[in-house]
Amino acid sequence: MRRRLFLSLFFYIAAVGVASAQDVTLTPMRLSWVKVCGHDSEVVCYTSRNFGTEMSGKPNLALAVFEKEGEDKYLLRFLVPVGLRADLGLAVSLDGEPIDNATFKVCYPNGCFAELRVDRSVLERLKRATWLRIGMTTGKNANVVFTAPLAGFAAAFEGPGLQDRKATRNFQFDL
Repeated sequence: MRRRLFLSLFFYIAAVGVASAQDVTLTPMRLSWVKVCGHDSEVVCYTSRNFGTEMSGKPNLALAVFEKEGEDKYLLRFLVPVGLRADLGLAVSLDGEPIDNATFKVCYPNGCFAELRVDRSVLERLKRATWLRIGMTTGKNANVVFTAPLAGFAAAFEGPGLQDRKATRNFQFDL
């Protein structure tokens, strides 16, 4: 009930544009999305990208979409700055259409991880979407909305992934 109320209130604030909500448009921190796959007993891949503001030059948001071969369930994992109200989670929407709340899992000094499990229908929406919006509330009860472009996600997600060995040698991860 609390989550539904937060989602409704958050999207009302985002739609109406109340002055207390800070909208931050993020830009990609690297040229393209990256897909990495690991092959142990099963094939698991994730497609990820970091986003930040041009002024900071540091990531404000990271999104990784995890898939396990042969399953129709997916995991969206977000890395966001510390200092957010973990009890409210993150309100996630695609092109202005709400999905659900991501739940915080763990925080480290460099950021907090939140996760949202989705099915194939939400993944298909993600692949067609133009914008990802993440709504959150700071510890001081200020509403913040991160908006990040999704251009290129579908092609990267559907394409071949780097293998673990190549990824660790040839790509610098900044998470």
